[in-house]
Amino acid sequence: MEPKTHQGKEGRVGRRVQPSPSPRAGPNLSPPARPTATVNVRWIVTIVFVAAVMQSLTGFGFALVVMPLVTLIVDLRTAAPLIALAGLTAYTVNLVRFRGSVNLGEVARLGIASALGLSLIHI
Repeated sequence: MEPKTHQGKEGRVGRRVQPSPSPRAGPNLSPPARPTATVNVRWIVTIVFVAAVMQSLTGFGFALVVMPLVTLIVDLRTAAPLIALAGLTAYTVNLVRFRGSVNLGEVARLGIASALGLSLIHI
């Protein structure tokens, strides 16, 4: 098919006719884009939640799940303290929940041995 042409006022033949916009075609009414910060926060909260559930079920794995996935969203300098704070919160909640099961004598003995070992490393 050949494109439509028309004969204008001056009698020129061969000009292309521009299609008129459809009466139904309105302005671009696409939904506004979400701010990326909100989407990132939602992803981070979801990842931390899944890792906390895994930590509660298995006893380990919080950092193994969280750190690689969160560094895909934010840089390492932001992810490290963020995950440390989230982990501290999760561990504190578990400590409060299971405080009756803690053997303070054993914790003190292990803490003293750890402190001595760390001090020997830095000599």
